[in-house]
Amino acid sequence: MVIETTSLLTVDGMISETPLVSVIIVTCDRPAVLRSCLEHVLAQDYPYFEIIVVDNSHFQEKTFSVVHGFPTVHYIRSNPCRVNPGYMRNQGIRQSHGEVLAFIDDDTLVLPGWMEALVEGLRDPQVAGVTGRVDEDLTSVVHTEDIGRLLPDGTLVMNFNSLVPEPVPVSIIYGCNQAVKRNVLQAHGAFDPWYGMAYEDTEIGLRLSKAGYGLRFLPKMQVKHLKAPRPSYVIQRSVNSDLRSRFVSCRSLAYLCVSQYGIRREFLRTSFINLPRSWIGQFLRQPSLKGILKVVVGLSGLIFGYVMAALRKIHFHRPPC
Repeated sequence: MVIETTSLLTVDGMISETPLVSVIIVTCDRPAVLRSCLEHVLAQDYPYFEIIVVDNSHFQEKTFSVVHGFPTVHYIRSNPCRVNPGYMRNQGIRQSHGEVLAFIDDDTLVLPGWMEALVEGLRDPQVAGVTGRVDEDLTSVVHTEDIGRLLPDGTLVMNFNSLVPEPVPVSIIYGCNQAVKRNVLQAHGAFDPWYGMAYEDTEIGLRLSKAGYGLRFLPKMQVKHLKAPRPSYVIQRSVNSDLRSRFVSCRSLAYLCVSQYGIRREFLRTSFINLPRSWIGQFLRQPSLKGILKVVVGLSGLIFGYVMAALRKIHFHRPPC
């Protein structure tokens, strides 16, 4: 999808010559990779930035011990029972001071020149947010300009590991490597916690694109995404909430697609033929009560998302300012 720059809104107010960049990192029980993440951010040559770590670890003293070793890093203790990246990022935003808000995960290593690249990309008055190249070990690199968009059938086109040499317009930004102008979020709302563990980063990109702002993929804004494993007790917490996570994920995907494109044949096929067929196949291969509940919960989430999109004029989960 090509975004015509002539139709883009101009962001009110240019960023300053050397804007303060607030780097907000959400973390959960991965102190070792967090340490490496912080070391890479602190090694950046760009002179004006602050780092904010938002922690909802089960054993928060371990994370705090790591952060305490970096005197300039600000630590926010979040609720361990609320596993919600959007909520945590909003906590970081409220404590930040930068004109530019950058977001990475605790297992993201920013490469040299990352911060200069995002600042330079945001100097364009028609660009509200930027994302960049994400290198992952198990993902093959691609050479395409088809990056960062949501298709009518619910497919997310990622390709954030593309080796394109020049910036490319996108309509969604990758949660582990993104930056947005503060005044844009103040005008249009921050991350929406209603989306839970899934699609909160996709939604904010689509919201800004729909409002008429430009988003860009910047090849020089490069990170290494480790996709580090979590401790067993964190995995168990995820397993215990698996049905709820499936409901929220399916609800959010349906809401995004119907809000963006309306009720289209492509997503109806995905929702009520392709996804249920896949879920039922999994159940038949490994029959269990939880397996059939996953089918029921997934379909319930999709239906609920459709209804919420139809009633979006009165929807009650407006993004927080």
